[in-house]
Order: sequence, then structure tokens, then C-alpha cells
Amino acid sequence: MSAIVSLLFDFSVMIAFAIIAYLISHKIKQPANILIIIAGIIIGPSILGLVHYTDAVSIIARTGGIFLLFLIGLGVSFTEIFNRRSIIVGISGAFLSFVGGIIVSYFFGFDFLSSMFIGTVITSSCIAMTADVLRRIGRVDTVTSKLILSAAIIDNIIGLIILSSITVFYTGTSVINISVTLAAIIAFIVLVIFTGTRLIPRFIDRFDRYFGIVIPHITFMLGICIVFIFAFIAESIGLLASVGAFLAGVAMSKSLSNRFLQHGGEYIEVIYGAIFFAAIGIATDISVLWLMAPFIVALSFVAILTKFVGCSYAARKFKIKRKYSIIAGIGMAPRGEVAFVIALNGLAVGIVSKQVYSAIVFVSFITTVFALVTLKKLYEGNYKINSQPKPKEKSIVVK
Repeated sequence: MSAIVSLLFDFSVMIAFAIIAYLISHKIKQPANILIIIAGIIIGPSILGLVHYTDAVSIIARTGGIFLLFLIGLGVSFTEIFNRRSIIVGISGAFLSFVGGIIVSYFFGFDFLSSMFIGTVITSSCIAMTADVLRRIGRVDTVTSKLILSAAIIDNIIGLIILSSITVFYTGTSVINISVTLAAIIAFIVLVIFTGTRLIPRFIDRFDRYFGIVIPHITFMLGICIVFIFAFIAESIGLLASVGAFLAGVAMSKSLSNRFLQHGGEYIEVIYGAIFFAAIGIATDISVLWLMAPFIVALSFVAILTKFVGCSYAARKFKIKRKYSIIAGIGMAPRGEVAFVIALNGLAVGIVSKQVYSAIVFVSFITTVFALVTLKKLYEGNYKINSQPKPKEKSIVVK
């Protein structure tokens, strides 16, 4: 079977099973993401072996993350995500997760460097997972959701910084190179904040005024082009492409074409997003569950507990109501694309084995399912599949 035929077969199977997952989720009123992940496990090497986690599947899956985070970014502004509260919440959760991961790994017999690496893996939350379920239940525009997204961006950056530092010690990479990378990341974010949020909306609106009427949908094409440019820059300097897409969405959020961009992006995201969640299940090797079950359970427990305690406690310190502090702590629990990137990096340079990588994938699956189910329960009574957005939270702060 040629590469292109194999690829087309993989996508056909993933999308077909995703459709079935969507239909079942509508029937039983459960988040579709969980069922798509389970569908990925079924069609993956663990059970049926129809689809394997190839480089092509990985690339398309990450493209799904790009579109998902772009749509989320369109609904927020920089003043809502980069503030003192978000930074403290993100740092608190990241620090406790890092320390907890080291302790658990060292307890299970890993050397100190490997333990530090595993701690780094569970440092970063997966904003794509939580963001998608919040969007589907109509809560993505609430203050709590924006706190979760912004804190997750912060801890993603922290995780990548720690990864860079560990790589320096293990591979002998120059400290100067790492410093340049960190400086580039900071410069990119600052540039987007102070110039991108002003110039990009004006550019898109002016372009739409002159060409959008003549050639329908060309403004949408321009928006997607900007998304991939931001994703390219982010990936090139050491951030995740999905983080760059999120920043692009935030930069375009003030554009008059915002609703048009959102509407068009949703049709693309539903396909690529399904592949993104299915790929998580495909990458999960069930056999590792039996070989490393105690370690997986312990690391999953610590990953959830440290994020919950660190983020919810920090949120309470800012006088956020108990209910919303709990939601923030649970919303930060999923580990996903960042964990996979960090784990793959460690596998490539030899810091961890393939078994440890598979265990990390399983931890990501467990934390994701836990968070999605728990968030659904916390919003019980307001949760409707494909429902209209709910009213914004009037206040999350204790007066």
C-alpha cells in the first residue's frame, strides 16, 4: 500500500469513527471528545490496528490543535489573559506539578535527570482539550474559562523553558543558544501584544473593504494565512504551533471580520479537531497499562492533584469564589499536546524509553478524561450538546 493510499485510508477511518462518536455523544449527552479518544484507542494498534500513529497522522492532528486554539483566541483579548492573576495561577500549578512529578518518578526508581524530565512533562496543561469542551458547552467566554486558558499558556511556556534547561545538561547544548531561544519567545509575545493586536485587525479590515466584496471568502483565506504564519514563527522559536495560533486568534479578535472568521474556521476545525482527539487514542498503547500500571496511576493522581491544589489555591488567594476556583483547578488538569512534544523530545535524545513515553500518553488520556467528565458534572444542569452560549458569569470574585 503506497503512502498516499495508506494516509487516505487512515483519515477515512478516523473521520468515520469520529462521526459515530459524535452521534453516540449526542444520544448519551456526554462530551464527544472522550468518545473520539476511545474510538482512537479502538482503531489504533491496541485493539483493531486499523490506524497507526505515523508522522502524517501526527502532523494533521497538530493542525487540528492549531485551528482549535485559533477559534478560542478569537474570543478573548490580551488584557483578559496576560495579567497578574493568570500568571500566579499558572506558575503555582506548574511548580507543584513539576515537584510532584519528580518525587513520584524518583520513588519508582527513575534516576534524577529522568525524574526531572517526567516532572517537566506533567508541568504543562493541555489548553486544546479544556478549551474545546468549554466552547461546546457555551462557557468559553466566561471569566473562569479565560483564567484557565491564560494560566495554561503561562505554564506551557514554563514547561518549555524547563525542557530547554534539561536538554542543555543532557546534550551539552550551549547555554547561549537556550538564552537566545528564551529571548525570542519573550520578544514574539511582546511584539504580538503591543503591535499585533493593533495592526493586524486594521490590516484585515482594510483588506476586506477593498477585496472582500469583489472575491468572497478571500478575507477568511487571509486570516488562515496569518494563523499559519504565527504558528510557524512559534514553532520555529521553541513554542508550540498551537500557541502561535492562539496568539493569532487573539490578535484578530478586534477585527470587524471576527464573526466571519469564526464561522468559517468552525467547519475546518470539526474535521481536523476530530483527528486531533482520535490521534491521542491511537498513540495510547494499552499493553503499557499492565506493565507500568502502578506508575501510571500514581503519576496521573499527582498530575491531577498538583494542578488542582496549586491553581485553585492561587485562585482563592485572589478572592475568586470557591466554585470557580475549583473549576479553574479542574480545567488545568488535562495534559496533552505539550506533554507529547516534551515526551517525544526526551525520547529522541534518549532521556526516557519508549515505555515511559507510552506511559506519559496514558497519563494524558486519564487526566483529560477526568477533567472533561468533571467539568461536565460541575456545569450539570446547564450542559447541553450543541447548545447556545450561556450568559457570562456576573462575578467570580468574593466581595
